Amino acid sequence: MEIIKHDELLRQYGINQIIRKGTQITFDEGNQIRAKLRYIGRLLQSVRRDTGYHYGSEEFLQPKFFDAFKRAAIAIGEENIHLSGSMGTYVKKLCLLNISQSIKTGNVARSENSKQFLELFNAEWGDTVTASALRLQQKSRLNKTFHLPTERDMKTFTDFLEQQIASEQEYTRLQKLIMTALICFNARRPSEVTHLTLADYRLSFHNTEDREEIMRRLSPEEQVISKRWGFHILWAHSLT
Repeated sequence: MEIIKHDELLRQYGINQIIRKGTQITFDEGNQIRAKLRYIGRLLQSVRRDTGYHYGSEEFLQPKFFDAFKRAAIAIGEENIHLSGSMGTYVKKLCLLNISQSIKTGNVARSENSKQFLELFNAEWGDTVTASALRLQQKSRLNKTFHLPTERDMKTFTDFLEQQIASEQEYTRLQKLIMTALICFNARRPSEVTHLTLADYRLSFHNTEDREEIMRRLSPEEQVISKRWGFHILWAHSLT
């Protein structure tokens, strides 16, 4: 994109992203950097059309153009929902980089403009652009079609998972495998597993009354599954 080639601040942003990735950049990492630059370039194009000015990004990062950035980000988010939540991160990083570059060059006016732009960003972006992005994402999820796995696929997966748990010797991977098993078993409330502390997990092995009560409330199918995983969970507990 021509707008990136001729924009000093965008080029510096790209260089910083390369340095961040290290000396050995994979093909996918290179694509990620190029994608970010294209998104920012697209945002800058929208701001140019909105304002009628053909400035570079460093000149646009001042208070009087802040509303143009908001309008451009919301419009892009409506066209591409995957970008709606990312624009704020790119704008903020670009603004911080502009402040950094202006301090290095001693450009006080440029630095002050970007700092004021950043103050507006912190005060308004979340309640306007980010809120609009969240509404779009929620609406998209409501209209999304969920394809549930077949019983055969689930059996294949659980059999494979059980085999992996039984043969795994590396402790960290064993933890992840058992966590996967717990989440699959507790699929109706998957977030509960993520909030399970190690202390509560260990304490649960001494609360036989609670376990018996839970077992009574399970369906016959769930009781079979819980007994299937019980041996592996107890084994993992003995390793902690």
